[in-house]
Amino acid sequence: ELLDLNSGFSDPTAAEAETEQEEKASAQIVGFCKDCGVTVTEENLGATDPVILCKKCVATREANAKRAAEEERRRQAAAAAARERDLKARCAKQRNHRTWAFSIGGIAGALMLLFCVLGLIGAFSVGMLFFTLIGTYIVFAFVFCLFYDCIVQEVVLDWIGKSVQWPGLIFDFDAEGCLWYIGMRILFFVLGAIIAIVAGIFGVALGLICAPFVFPFVMRKVNRCVKNGVEFD
Repeated sequence: ELLDLNSGFSDPTAAEAETEQEEKASAQIVGFCKDCGVTVTEENLGATDPVILCKKCVATREANAKRAAEEERRRQAAAAAARERDLKARCAKQRNHRTWAFSIGGIAGALMLLFCVLGLIGAFSVGMLFFTLIGTYIVFAFVFCLFYDCIVQEVVLDWIGKSVQWPGLIFDFDAEGCLWYIGMRILFFVLGAIIAIVAGIFGVALGLICAPFVFPFVMRKVNRCVKNGVEFD
């Protein structure tokens, strides 16, 4: 045992070196990674603020953040494209509505102009031509405004929808009474139809009076609705 130097004695230089390495290793430890839990040293230190992370977890977080940002960018681009398609569709719908209003109004105005021109044959005058042009504009404006919820449409529909509440009828339940009841119902129906026609004509007349003054404002609002793709209200 005294001669066995390897078993009984240790090299003091090697022991000191091992102790120094252990102290150095323990001094290099920063903490533990918040995500994966590995020991973080100065060699694999990725971040310390706000939490301790290793380099691998920092790279993973950066890749995830980049992926999330790319997905958010694609989502926003898709949403913007959807909004643009929706706006174009609404604008096209309002443009189509305006086209129909112009077309039907133009046909009505053209018929009015043709009727007046035929009436001017043989009796032409500057005054008659002026009233012809004014009448054509009024008819066109009136028909155009009927396509939109404006005062012209409200006046016409309000008067056309007028009705009369007739009183109840009391009659004897015999042949003469039944004939009288049927006759009165027919009379009331005819009178109601006449009143409805007169009210409708009056409503159309009011609409024709209002149309030339209302049309410029309606046209301005219609163009704005077509541009912004919103409903006319």
